[in-house]
Amino acid sequence: MRPFVFRATIFAGAAALLGAAAPIHAATRIQKEILMGNGTAGPYALSWKNIVRTGEAVKINTLPQMRGLDYTFDPDAGTVTFASPLSARSTATVEYIYDSETAQMVRRDFIMPLQVNLAQSETSSLFVSALYRKNTTDTNVGSGQDALTLGVGTGWQGARNSQLTARFFFAPSVGEDASSGADRTGWLLSGGTDAGRSTHLSFEMRRDSSSLTNLPTDAGLQVGSQHLGLGLQMAPSRIMTASLNYTQDANAAAPNAGTSQIAAAMTLTPNQNLKIQTNLQENAAHGAAVSHSASVAVDAKPAGSTQVTANYATNDTAGTAADTQTMNLGAAVGVSKSIALTTNAGQSRTGSSVTSQQGAGLRFAPSSKMTLNTGVNMQKNDSGSAVVTSVDGTILPARDLTVSAGFKSRDMTQGVENPQNTLDTTSARVALGPNRLRITGTYARNAEDGGTPQQTEQRGVGLETNLGALSLAGGYDWRQYYAAQTLGCGVRLALGLRLSSSTQITGGYRQNLDDISTNPHGSNVYSVGFKHSVGDRFQLAVDGTMQQNVGAAVNNANAYTANASLGMKF
Repeated sequence: MRPFVFRATIFAGAAALLGAAAPIHAATRIQKEILMGNGTAGPYALSWKNIVRTGEAVKINTLPQMRGLDYTFDPDAGTVTFASPLSARSTATVEYIYDSETAQMVRRDFIMPLQVNLAQSETSSLFVSALYRKNTTDTNVGSGQDALTLGVGTGWQGARNSQLTARFFFAPSVGEDASSGADRTGWLLSGGTDAGRSTHLSFEMRRDSSSLTNLPTDAGLQVGSQHLGLGLQMAPSRIMTASLNYTQDANAAAPNAGTSQIAAAMTLTPNQNLKIQTNLQENAAHGAAVSHSASVAVDAKPAGSTQVTANYATNDTAGTAADTQTMNLGAAVGVSKSIALTTNAGQSRTGSSVTSQQGAGLRFAPSSKMTLNTGVNMQKNDSGSAVVTSVDGTILPARDLTVSAGFKSRDMTQGVENPQNTLDTTSARVALGPNRLRITGTYARNAEDGGTPQQTEQRGVGLETNLGALSLAGGYDWRQYYAAQTLGCGVRLALGLRLSSSTQITGGYRQNLDDISTNPHGSNVYSVGFKHSVGDRFQLAVDGTMQQNVGAAVNNANAYTANASLGMKF
């Protein structure tokens, strides 16, 4: 079933929590979520995607986890996948950073999950679950189908880190859905055990009927598929960890036409200044060519202020000429307390096409009130070359005043198909924060969107304040698309009210409009959330959003998302 998610949003005024992982500005937020295990390794979906790539912290039952070894983090998709299945009796706490101006809330249908333990002891449990979805994805309101999933499961945990989870689920017909009951069932069996002091074995078997086409896919149910997974994790010494995994996936209606994957990984940490990671993988599909991939990465700190990284990866598919190889080298050197240098070089090859890139950067921070960054990056391929030069800096001329600005110049030669690739980007930001009030002003010309500069000129103002238990944030932005000669604007408001140490209410409003002078269109998004906890026995979180489309040229049907999470310990 879909993991229960408890959300906690902390406004960016807690700057000390952000550290150096992300720039501090009005749109930066820290998100903390509690994921309830469902007997699988994931992926477990977070509430936001396109989030900050670094700075996350993950714990399982209060034990810190290591990225790349214990879990993988996909900031673009907003997911966390664990190296071993997360049992139904375990919880994972994920804390990450996102920018509300660039991140996107994961859109889900109206889903109401519930899981209740009927019986629980120190080693076993019996539970029932229900998952209801109100379909809101159809463009024609009322034409979609709702979905209801009922389940029963049991879990057991014994000595030697042994665990076993079994689940059976059934989706009765709802509304116009008239699929037969026999075709609307599925089952899941997973478990693991320590085969020795440093060896852990795990497995997962799952089959979902192909008629279960209306179940919410983000509930962890792989509609119409069958899956087999076997895992082996080893730690033969203090400096070495290794893993071997085999997976096989197929359509439940055609089990012989599936895909299989074998993956092996090893990590060596001879000391705290050196880390070596290797990966090997083979993918095979019925009736298709077999592909192989391999990679090795080295992270070394030969001196206290020097770091060197290197990685090489290759991927080849039998019978094709589209094999790829990539190689990258990087180094960072702290010349002094105020000067740091970085350099990188890389090359990638796809078939006979070669792309190479080199870059260098300088960071100059003569004091805690002034920072200057400069850099140049060069890239060359078969169609042309590009040189991108950037400079940005931040100064604090007064106690409550911060001023930052940046400029990026792009010089393209040959083969330039998109004129926007030659645009220069200029940005500036001023923040004034006397006492508990923080006022910001921003300006950007040709700001980047996904790495590509846009032909726009943007201005904005923002305000944040904390009044005891009340947190307020808001802002107004307007932009000019000077190529199309159109105007757009945006309004954002956020409120947080902490009623007590265990209860918090949040609310928000965001409006985005384009072409406001002649044909305004866009959307209004309203959000509300409630969280409450009673010790470690009971946790409740409810939140939802409503998106209202604006303008005659768009579909005016509202879109809703809602999540209710209930956690109990007996």
